[in-house]
Amino acid sequence: PPREGATLVVAGNRIFMFGGFGVPPGGTAQQTMGDLWVYGIESGLWRDASEEIQGIDNAPWPRRGHSAMLVGDRMEVFGGCTLAGGETTGCFNDLVTLDIGNMVWSRPLSRGVPPEVRSGSKGIPVGRTLLFFGGCDDKKECFGDVHTARLKFSTHRPSCPENSGEPGVITGNGARMECPLN
Repeated sequence: PPREGATLVVAGNRIFMFGGFGVPPGGTAQQTMGDLWVYGIESGLWRDASEEIQGIDNAPWPRRGHSAMLVGDRMEVFGGCTLAGGETTGCFNDLVTLDIGNMVWSRPLSRGVPPEVRSGSKGIPVGRTLLFFGGCDDKKECFGDVHTARLKFSTHRPSCPENSGEPGVITGNGARMECPLN
């Protein structure tokens, strides 16, 4: 599916693509997308994974310019912005998790002051810690800061933070996120 500003993560013999900006299949106008596509490396084919996804109420809003990283069997999506008429209409500072084994979206609950909203930040996983650098907000102010997200996984809490035994993720500006109790 043609688009720009989407993210890709490789998991085994599949590539997961989320979001971006372009004309959706069957559409006529460009828009910011929040869909998930899976490319089979062996088959060489894309398929729309929308029908397989659970936890849709926790799915990320449509966005482009976000970061996505694979940590274990989870795709972690951070930040990004929406566009309408070629103009940025809003940006995000959320962290959303897709458990790719079960195709379930989840969100850590946040407390404290999160990082500023941003698009174009770059993220890399280092073990179970995510490092995010930079990006720009919807007013085109750019950042040179680094934020970390320490993740703890379990079957009861799909994407839970870990920080010296205390719940917390996205630190750097004193922000923390907690896990939902599910």
